[in-house]
Amino acid sequence: MATLQEALLAALDHHQSGRTAEAEILYGRILEVAPDLPDALHLYGVLAGQTGRLELAADLIGRATRNNGAVPDYHANLGNALNALGRTTEAADAYRRALDLAPERTETRYALALIEMGSNAETSAAEHLERVAVERPDLAAAHGHLGMIRQAQGRHAEAEAAFSAALARDPAQAAVRRHRAALRRHTERTEGALADLRIALALEPGEAGDWNELGTVLKKLGRLREAVAAYGRAAALRPDAGVPLANRAETSLKLGDLDAAADDARAAIARQAGLAEAHNTLGAVLVAQGHPENAVAAFRAALDLDPDHRMAQFNLALALLATGRFAEGWDAYEHGWGVPGGRSPERGFPQPPWQGTVPDDGGKLLVWGEQGLGDEVMYATVVPQLAAEGIACVLECDARLAPLFARSLDGVEVVARRESQDPRLFAPDIAAQVPSGSLPRHRRRDAASFAAGRPAFLRPDGERAAALRARHHDGRLLLGISWHSKNPGVGRVKSMTLDLLAGALARDGVKLVNLQYGDVAADVAALRAARGIGVHVDPEVDTWSDIDGLTALIEAMDLVVSVGNVTVHLAGAIGKPLWALLPYAADWRWTRGHDHALWYPSVRLFRQPAPGDWEGVLDGVGRALDARVACHRQRG
Repeated sequence: MATLQEALLAALDHHQSGRTAEAEILYGRILEVAPDLPDALHLYGVLAGQTGRLELAADLIGRATRNNGAVPDYHANLGNALNALGRTTEAADAYRRALDLAPERTETRYALALIEMGSNAETSAAEHLERVAVERPDLAAAHGHLGMIRQAQGRHAEAEAAFSAALARDPAQAAVRRHRAALRRHTERTEGALADLRIALALEPGEAGDWNELGTVLKKLGRLREAVAAYGRAAALRPDAGVPLANRAETSLKLGDLDAAADDARAAIARQAGLAEAHNTLGAVLVAQGHPENAVAAFRAALDLDPDHRMAQFNLALALLATGRFAEGWDAYEHGWGVPGGRSPERGFPQPPWQGTVPDDGGKLLVWGEQGLGDEVMYATVVPQLAAEGIACVLECDARLAPLFARSLDGVEVVARRESQDPRLFAPDIAAQVPSGSLPRHRRRDAASFAAGRPAFLRPDGERAAALRARHHDGRLLLGISWHSKNPGVGRVKSMTLDLLAGALARDGVKLVNLQYGDVAADVAALRAARGIGVHVDPEVDTWSDIDGLTALIEAMDLVVSVGNVTVHLAGAIGKPLWALLPYAADWRWTRGHDHALWYPSVRLFRQPAPGDWEGVLDGVGRALDARVACHRQRG
């Protein structure tokens, strides 16, 4: 026995001194004499593993553990061999046996945690990593991995703390920077995400995923040109990937660079035909280019790939509505909740959804307003029809609309929206509920059905309108104007400057009166100072909060000219002649192929002849205005 022990020590000396060939010869001779000697099996197995013979290593060390299961080193090194072979389940079992025997083995605990992370055993992995972080606080990677688990669990504050601990010990961990950037973007700390990504890319400039993420962060910060460049770097690094190109297409669309957006969307599809987002973006570009009929196919392609793609579902609805395919469009419009620029807010009333018929037992129908003021007015055009059909309605609306609706909608109970919902909306006499944007699905399923919304249904305050007209009337044609939309998604495309609009409309025989909501005093003063054009602002009408007053002021006008904002809806709803100035790719509600609004017969539509060409629109408006002024003069 002493001879074997001496031989084993000699073999170990060769092994530790790097003389692996000599060590292997001795280990082999020892095992010829004593084939079940655990230490020899173990040490020979370690040597085999160190020289790349992992199967032999696992076999030899496994035999050692079977001959003596009480040595933690055996189990730990068996775990290392199995882990290197990719046999992670067996490796984890070996690591656990090692820790049962020697809980202080931090490196073994760390190795087990990494396996558990990969096998979705995050809770156990996190427990091991927390202990490793205490026992080896200098081990930066352990803090980083703990942060990744906490991030996946949605425990954001703990994840942030772990990532920061990892980077305090080793600031050059690109993976940790990458994960912390994603966490910070998710938790709205976008500038911090940007800083982490910049460092990660300085460390690993060839990471296409980081360039793509950088583009997304820059886009969120509104730095769209820089985002386009970042997505371009990602696309160049990954010529097989469509995602960066799809992202660049969507960003170019936001910038209004439609040709570049279309090219990128098509290139993304060529690279990755199964990328639903690229098809959706292509559809959005086609809509922006004024081709909603072609966009329908792109949105359907996106939905074939991803039937739950909410944005594509809603975009399809708008494209169908824009082309007059109302039945399909309104059905698809029901998918518009919770998407950017979609229907909101979803209110969760307890009554059953309305099915389009008279509620049972004479119960009332709750119609609750959604989206913006103009939307509420437009959808309310259906309410008088319901009342005429014998459906008793309770109409909940923006408080600014309540006086106007209450005066106008005979037999309809109007409830002003407030911060805490009115108990009236939950009363037992209400049998069903419907968001106002779903009313057209039941009553406007073809173009002919819009005739049921005529004549105009809103009644302005007659006395106030008469007083306003008397105050402004001086023999000239009273022309109310509005030039801006605050819509966060498309307001930029729908709006023009006061200087441009007033300059095109100013002429002898015309008095310009402000109908633009919000504070316009600076714009009006600048126009007068620069060009000597006056726009009259009525001091008694707050065009933002006093919608009833704004409607009376609209009624006092001879004619209204406005971009697509609430002014159009109010004027159309009271039957006032209005000329709506629309972008080339006009909003879906101004259905293509019509020169008058289906919703409002008094609204005449003037569309841009080319994208961004307001001058072309205003040329046509100017000619029509000259004819109108001539008629006004003849009438005296």
